[in-house]
Amino acid sequence: MRAASFLVVALLLVVLPGHCGAQVGGAGVSDPAKAAVFDATEIAAAAVLSPEHPEAYLELAEQILDRPDAPERIELARQMLVRAVEYGRLRKSAERTAASAALALASISPQASQRQWLRAVAATLDADYSAMRPSDRIDAAAGSRAGEAITRLRAGEGIRPRELLADPAVRAVLKQNEAALSADGTTSVSDLDAAAKKQPCPSCGGRLLVMPQGPRSATLCSACKGQAFLAVSTRDFGSQVRMQLRLLGVPQDRWGDATEAEMLPARDPDAAEIAKVFGVDTTFVAWRDGKWQLPAETRKSVPAAKPEEASPTVAPAR
Repeated sequence: MRAASFLVVALLLVVLPGHCGAQVGGAGVSDPAKAAVFDATEIAAAAVLSPEHPEAYLELAEQILDRPDAPERIELARQMLVRAVEYGRLRKSAERTAASAALALASISPQASQRQWLRAVAATLDADYSAMRPSDRIDAAAGSRAGEAITRLRAGEGIRPRELLADPAVRAVLKQNEAALSADGTTSVSDLDAAAKKQPCPSCGGRLLVMPQGPRSATLCSACKGQAFLAVSTRDFGSQVRMQLRLLGVPQDRWGDATEAEMLPARDPDAAEIAKVFGVDTTFVAWRDGKWQLPAETRKSVPAAKPEEASPTVAPAR
């Protein structure tokens, strides 16, 4: 998988209506901008997908995510990855394909609890993935710099946080503690990257306040609204502070340190549950004419698709 592509995917996930099966785009297939969402090669490959070859779903999903510049592309790739897991787990010698698809789903899932579950599913499908878990050991210096990056991001300082986030050791610490970046585990390191790129605010220079001339008092900056481009609720702030204290080695009570994501009810790592969780009906096997079709429908002749005839609509997950 290509890590850079998944970072872009994470930024686009916020515009998707839910985690699966969304109806995206409109019916205006004549619009050149919409028609370019999927190219002719991708459309032709999607039309001949077959459960007998689950690796084709995984490979095509990876190809689509190489250009994650539209919600329709991300949603279609997600539905293909779900099918790769389902068909791969049912075919002998294809378990590794299913495990790879589960890890790919984890990479584009916004919720930390869901990412953890998908990684656990991958471990049950292929033993080689059981060791792909971050170490509990944290370098003290890297942990301190990671805590500094978060504090400076909340303060609206963009330059120093960008330098810190570019440090591989700092990123490793933040990825390891990603579930604690927010109370419900929905904030990712990619969100920190996005916030850092927007800082400092060009209107207030990161001060978050505007100091008008004359007798009037200072007011919140109208551009950033005093949010420093990193929205942090009271609950998120509490989660981040607990994480920062832990990174600094401050002893804490384990109960008070637990994030809400860690306290969610556990789900068995069963690959058979993935299609249900994402709301995908895997009896529909190939994507043609902007929708998923049954095997009998896919046996019809598949005409060569032209870019200007490509439908941009991704039908609801089935």
